[in-house]
Amino acid sequence: MKSRICLIISLFFIVFLLHSCSDDDVNNTDSDVITTVPVINALTTDKTEIEVGSEDFAIISCEAEGGNLNYEWFVDLGDLFFVDPDEKDKSKVYFSAASCCVGEKVIKCTVSNDKGEVKSEVNLTVLAELDVPKILNTKIGKGTIDRSGSTVLDCYALGQRLTYTWKAEHGTFEMKNEEGWEVEYFADGVYTGTEIITCSVSNIKGSVDATFEIVIE
Repeated sequence: MKSRICLIISLFFIVFLLHSCSDDDVNNTDSDVITTVPVINALTTDKTEIEVGSEDFAIISCEAEGGNLNYEWFVDLGDLFFVDPDEKDKSKVYFSAASCCVGEKVIKCTVSNDKGEVKSEVNLTVLAELDVPKILNTKIGKGTIDRSGSTVLDCYALGQRLTYTWKAEHGTFEMKNEEGWEVEYFADGVYTGTEIITCSVSNIKGSVDATFEIVIE
């Protein structure tokens, strides 16, 4: 009889312990998430340049860890608003720019929780509204060269996001600067006469051409 009573008491105690453990699991909510000092792993932008008045926004993303994180964003000029319309995820923002914001922009993000905070920043450039390129100056180093000679040509244009394309029926070009507005033209060693060289300067708004005449002897 005593052994049966002891068995019943033991079973009751085991059930009580299991029930208590189950309650602890249920009560473990997000508020019990272990937090550490925040760490920003990456702060990135999907675009390094945007145009004033453009409908295309830059998306700035902050990848961080630490638990129970709060994100604060700042830029001196321009508009920032959350990618998530419900503002539940504040780790990503859109950036757009007005005409007052042309130039280099620094976007800052502060990530914090009850253990501390950490800051980071990312740069992007706001470009003025694009216009069709305008050629400001052209220059020929030597107007006459021999069939194995060369000459330097300049075609400097005003505008943004410019692409320079040089063409000649004979001969080749070597770029003299990164932008492409200065080249060295090399005759092909065979042709003699007047070589017409064209420089086309373009962006998404349009293009403009300049021509050069080189006499090859």
